[in-house]
Amino acid sequence: MYNLGNVSEPTPITKDNILRLISEEDIMRYYVGFEFEIGRAYRSPLREDSSPSFALYYTRQGSIRFKDFNGDQGNCFDFVMLKSGLTFSEALTLIVQDFNLNLGTNTPTVFPKQVVSVYKPKIIAKERLIQFKPQEYTNTDKLYWSKYGLDRQTLTKYNVFSAKFVYLDKQLISTYSSYNPIYCYKFNGKHVKVYRPLSKTSGKWLSNVDDKDLQGFEQLDLTKDDLLIITKSLKDVMCLNKMGYQAVAPQSENTRTQYEMMKKLSSYYNKVVILFDNDDAGRRGAQSLADFLGGNCKCIYMPRDTKDVSDYIVKYGIEDASILINDLL
Repeated sequence: MYNLGNVSEPTPITKDNILRLISEEDIMRYYVGFEFEIGRAYRSPLREDSSPSFALYYTRQGSIRFKDFNGDQGNCFDFVMLKSGLTFSEALTLIVQDFNLNLGTNTPTVFPKQVVSVYKPKIIAKERLIQFKPQEYTNTDKLYWSKYGLDRQTLTKYNVFSAKFVYLDKQLISTYSSYNPIYCYKFNGKHVKVYRPLSKTSGKWLSNVDDKDLQGFEQLDLTKDDLLIITKSLKDVMCLNKMGYQAVAPQSENTRTQYEMMKKLSSYYNKVVILFDNDDAGRRGAQSLADFLGGNCKCIYMPRDTKDVSDYIVKYGIEDASILINDLL
């Protein structure tokens, strides 16, 4: 496994960290144990079943769920717990073990393979198709993005769309409303990241991006080689651009391809600055990336009462943020 530097603590085994590396559907397909189609009924892999009474479906928020007509239902983690008889934390460890993910300690608890289904587990490597219907920016959109000092011109530059409808594998899963605005970020002309900022469920994010989709890369002006800021989200990239800085952000903090892309990119600039979240995880991630990039690389952080650039702008305004960034540099 690739070593990103002298990381003092391993990345913890959590649901969110697992889903940064594999999808809910990957997990469900592996543990269901047979190839399935969404919406079709099958004999239950959880029990002896003489007739098809088990189905999988996508919610409007883009999360895959199962329903067994004996009353059991839930998400992919619930399914693993039911099938393996493990607790939630044990099920997370089992998933890390079976998918060989680089999470947790170097000597994880080893669980025996759970032989419940007669079918051989198989992962179907298939890119999810995400489509959306763009619409004109609404007053809700203008109010939301203006909190961060961002206008239509910047959003257009970074291919950020207001989406009336979102489809996953040609099925409608989400509809725009003033209480549920939807924004779609488009990368390399084909990959999409869906953002529902007001969602209070696990469906806030949905994407089919890959590790070659470095956020902000397409908008860089490579004729300006004095300074590059590496931050942690497209929203922060846009905020920094609005202040006059060139910036990019990885899709994930733990992908080898993106680290190598940033190292190659950093060689074009006289100075590289890393601006990640101002918490323990963000500081560890920033230092790990700085160790990997080497050279003339510096880590800076926002004040303790704010997490990141966009958070600071909401609290103090973009002019104060611009002054602060200039002082930190």
